[in-house]
Order: sequence, then structure tokens, then C-alpha cells
Amino acid sequence: MSFYEVPTNEVMNSLKKVIKMGEKAKISKKVNVDEAFYREVVLSKKSFLSLKKNDSGIVYLDENNNVVTDEKLLKKLGRDFYFYSAFFDESSNNSLINALQNEGDIKRDRKDYNEAIEAADILITEGIKQAELIKTIAEKVLKLREKTNELLNDIMNEYAGFTKENGYLNEKFLEEVNDKYKELMRVNFEKVLIINKGLNIYDDVQDAAHKKKKKLTVRFNTSVVSPMNKLDYVISYFKRIIRTYQPVIHLNMMQYVKHHEKFEKNNVEERLTIIRK
Repeated sequence: MSFYEVPTNEVMNSLKKVIKMGEKAKISKKVNVDEAFYREVVLSKKSFLSLKKNDSGIVYLDENNNVVTDEKLLKKLGRDFYFYSAFFDESSNNSLINALQNEGDIKRDRKDYNEAIEAADILITEGIKQAELIKTIAEKVLKLREKTNELLNDIMNEYAGFTKENGYLNEKFLEEVNDKYKELMRVNFEKVLIINKGLNIYDDVQDAAHKKKKKLTVRFNTSVVSPMNKLDYVISYFKRIIRTYQPVIHLNMMQYVKHHEKFEKNNVEERLTIIRK
């Protein structure tokens, strides 16, 4: 189901005038645009400062393996393929396809959160009122994480089904997936806003969990220690989320959507700067 593959010799011959020494190439699935078919070739090269490959150029080929040179068409292809890559490029750690949890991950996730909620209940019975908010946040976040995975699963099933049936992707398919992607972004930011509600109490509840684990009466009681460890783990995750989203955490949902759209527009424009023709 990979979106990119190794180019054929025929494709590599078409790239002779645009590929540079030391560059590697991968070529995408074909995409239908305005009743014609195109593929994206991503060129990459290892930098001198690291072993990591960086994208060094992008080339678009028509169905006859001719390099596309029309400026208007290149801008359209650059935008469309940015999203195809962001959604389905298995080689990118940031793509949606790699964010999808398998069944084992989902079960472990649910178990971790349920144990954290159990630990919050223990602290609540001991008079730690702040743990009530932690419990509420953990319950809501668990539901939103599961909803996120359902949306991701829908997108990937649609991708697999469409490519199997048609053998290619098109703009109508991209629009449908993009709508689900926007919903996914909204659900994810809703999770962030909920997590941020506990900003001022996370340290206190973590301290309470640590003190509970150190008590002689429970130190070797796994039915208490294990949930407390999971509570510590979940709160640490919440704190990382807050740090990651710090630049936008003050925004409301509408503001965040506009911010994200601007972020993606900038990414597309940056991508257009490395197109070769």
C-alpha cells in the first residue's frame, strides 16, 4: 500500500537532465489530474553533517515520463502531492499512515489509561481533590484518542479500497480525504485543549502519586504501584503535549484551524521551491 516505490530504468532515463550526482529517487503512485496522469519523483541526498537523507528536489512526470514544465500545472501538482505525501508516505515518520495504531497498541493504550484512572480514584479516596480533574481529563482524552484512530482507520481503508479498485488516485479522492483530515486535526486539538485544563495541577498530582508509591504499606503492592506508575506516565505525556503545542495552545478552535491552514500553505510553498523542470 506504499505511496512511493523504486523508479524503473525507463523513469531514471527520463530524469537524466534533472537528477544530480549522488541523489536517490523514489516515484509515487500515479494521480489523475484534469483527465491526465502524473507521478511525483522525490530526489534525496545525504547531507555532509548527518547520515539522514534530505529531499533535494522534486520532479513531476506525465504518463509518457516526460518532465512537466508548465508553471501553473506544477503549482497544482505541488499542492496535491504535498497532501498525498503527508497522508500516505510510509517512509515519513510524520505521515498519517504511520500515526495509525494497530490493535495491540490500542489495547495497551486503553489499559494504561484505565490504570491511570484507577490510580486517580485511589488518590481521590485519600482526599486529593485535584485527582478528580485528572480522572476527567484522562477519560476524555482516551475517548478522543480512540476517535482519532477511528478517523485514521477510515482514511487508510478508503485509500486502500480506492487504489485497489481504480489503480490510481484523483482530486475527488483527495478532497474527501482532506475533509476527514481536517476533522482529525480538530479532534486532535480538542484533545490538546482538554489536556491544558490540568496545567496547574499535574505536578501536584504526580507528587502525590510518588508519595503513595513510597509508603511502606504499598511499596510492594503491585495493585497500587502499577496504577500509580501509569498515572505518572500519562501525566508526563500530558505535560509533553502542552510543551509541544505551547505556541498555539492559547488559540480557540477556529483560530487553530486558520493557523494550521497557514502552516500547510507555507509547507506547500517551500516544497515548490525545490521543483525541477
